[in-house]
Amino acid sequence: MIRFRKHLIGGAGVLFLALAGTMMSPHSANGNNQNVTSVDVVGPNPLPVGGTVAATQSGPWSVGQSGVWNVGQSGVWNVGVANTSANPVPTVDTERAARIPYQSAVSNATCSGNGNACFFYFAAPPSGYRLVAENLSGYFQISPAATVPVVGYLEDITASFNFMASFTAPLGQLDLGGHIQAAFNQPTRFYFDRTENSLVGVVSANWSNGNNELVLTGYLENCSITGCPAIQR
Repeated sequence: MIRFRKHLIGGAGVLFLALAGTMMSPHSANGNNQNVTSVDVVGPNPLPVGGTVAATQSGPWSVGQSGVWNVGQSGVWNVGVANTSANPVPTVDTERAARIPYQSAVSNATCSGNGNACFFYFAAPPSGYRLVAENLSGYFQISPAATVPVVGYLEDITASFNFMASFTAPLGQLDLGGHIQAAFNQPTRFYFDRTENSLVGVVSANWSNGNNELVLTGYLENCSITGCPAIQR
C-alpha cells in the first residue's frame, strides 16, 4: 500500500512538471516574447480594420485599385518619380492648353485715290485675354497705273499710336477686271491688349476701288493663367 502511494505521488509530480513546461513554452502569449507565430486570416475578405493604421514601406509597393480612393492627408507628402528620360512622365503646358486661336480677316473695298491711306480694323481680344500675333498677310487690287508696291503698317489707336508691324506688297499680274494684283504673306510677332483701344492696319497704294483684305493670325493668351504682365515698349 505504501509503495502504491509513492508511485501515485511520483506520477502526479511528473504531470505537474509537464503542465508547467507547457505554460512556459516559447509560444506563450507573453507580450515580451519575440518568437511570434504567423497568423493566416481566412475571412472575411476584405478584413475590416478599425482605428489608426500605420504602414512602413522600405521597398516597392504594388497596389491594385479598381475603384475610387479617398485619401486624407494632413501633412506634407514627398513623392518621387522614377521615370527615365526614355520613358518620361507626360506633362501638360497649362498656358499652351488654354490658348484660343485668333484669326481676323478685314476687307475694305472703298479705298480710292493715289497714295491715300486706307484703314483695316482688326477684331479686339476679349476681356481677360492678350493677343499674340504670329502672321500677317494681305491681298490688294490696285490701279493698273500703279508703279510702286503697296506699303502698310499696323498700329494701336491710342494717344501714343504704338507701331506694331510693317509690310510691303509687290506688284503682280493684272486680274480679269484690269486691276494690278499685289499680295504678301509674312511672319510677325507682337502683343496687343484690349486696353490699347483698337488695332488697325494703315495701307497706302494707287487705289482703284478693288477688293482689298488683310488677315492677322495668332492666338489669345489667357491672362487668368499667365497674369499678362505689362508689355515693355
